[in-house]
Amino acid sequence: MMKKVLALALSLAMVLTMFAACGSKKEDEKKATAKPVVNDEEAAKNGEVRMLNFKPEQDDAFKEAAEAFTKETGIKVKVETAANNEYESTLKTKMASKDDMPSLFTINGPMGYNAWKEYCSDITELDLVKKVTDQGYLVKNGDKVFGVANCVEGYGIIYNNGIIKKYCETEGAVITSVDDIKDFETLKKVCADMDAKKAALGIDAVFASTTLEHSDDWRWKTHLNNIPLFYEFKEDGVTGTVDEIKFSKNGAFKNLFDLYLAYDIKEERDKSTDDAMVQLAKGRCVFAQNGTWAWGTISGTDGNVVKAEDCGFLPFFCGEDDANAGICAGTENFFAINAKVSEADQSATVQFLTWLYTSEKGMDLVKNKLQFIAPFNNFKAETSPNPLINQLAADSAAGKVIPWKFQVIPSEAWKDTFGANLKAYAEGSMSWDEVVESYKTEWADQMALLNK
Repeated sequence: MMKKVLALALSLAMVLTMFAACGSKKEDEKKATAKPVVNDEEAAKNGEVRMLNFKPEQDDAFKEAAEAFTKETGIKVKVETAANNEYESTLKTKMASKDDMPSLFTINGPMGYNAWKEYCSDITELDLVKKVTDQGYLVKNGDKVFGVANCVEGYGIIYNNGIIKKYCETEGAVITSVDDIKDFETLKKVCADMDAKKAALGIDAVFASTTLEHSDDWRWKTHLNNIPLFYEFKEDGVTGTVDEIKFSKNGAFKNLFDLYLAYDIKEERDKSTDDAMVQLAKGRCVFAQNGTWAWGTISGTDGNVVKAEDCGFLPFFCGEDDANAGICAGTENFFAINAKVSEADQSATVQFLTWLYTSEKGMDLVKNKLQFIAPFNNFKAETSPNPLINQLAADSAAGKVIPWKFQVIPSEAWKDTFGANLKAYAEGSMSWDEVVESYKTEWADQMALLNK
């Protein structure tokens, strides 16, 4: 199975490569000028790693890795984790603090590099960078490297097959197994029938809550948004980004978003994404949109009823080319080393990253605690304890994944506006036509600012 995981890293890298040098028009014409990162083992002994973590669900795992590294090397590592949807604002605050500036931070691909390029060290010559399985896992400016991917991930509609099998035994069930769900129309019929049979199935709703607060709307404004971006770019032959978006496939987004809103646990939409995963774990619902990273929350929930063998992804059946639908796979998380911290701190940070992805202990933590698919050639094929990672590997090997396109979204401000509009739409204070119009005009406005 995990030979397929390695194949996943290679195949996804091919679709990511086209973004490697994507940025503003003016930025494409500039050459990288940042100095190479300092990597001095002796200096590292007097340095400190200050990591601003992007992924709240990996907070404990990164702290465990930090503790293990410090125990082995004596080098102190401080891990801080930004709240959901607060990374950019937290990073801005931290970068303004001379005493607490992170030495290790995350940029979300070329757009992130464009925003933080003055802080990104040139890491071209690091041994770890030379281990990537494809150049698509690097953020570059010209021939210089400023970011390296920390993982490969995927997301779709997570399901609990235990409840689906129970549903299939009910009178008049629309399907005989989960494999019968092959298009949006079937999915919609299944959801309606499950909703009518909630009491018999012992569920509160078909879907976990559609979390709409600003801190937890990323599943829609970013991840679900990948679907219309992918299909529009595919139809129009776009390989990078565009100054003006048509949102021509907004119907694909609306189909799924409306389905979530129709059949979710409505009274808990103000809860967090983790709360939504707990709803799934406790058998209160059948489906929840999320990614490979969610298995840790699901499996770690007290009272979890979702068995590993019953946990899987449905592709994004949305009414658009359902015969070729897939889960979304790629990466947006690239580590960057701060060029403005001391040489000792830069060196300590290099040592930490090298240890994490090349030492026996570090690699074990990456695979089994962080549960990452690492994009480096020193990781050998092994079956993951995470069933969602194993499906991601299998689907990738079969060519059934949709590449991430949302890295080209022009700004966090654009995402925030779209997220607020989706909440207004869900609450009935904004029409879908107004959502569509704002999507297009805000995109053009943000791209104009980026291209200045």
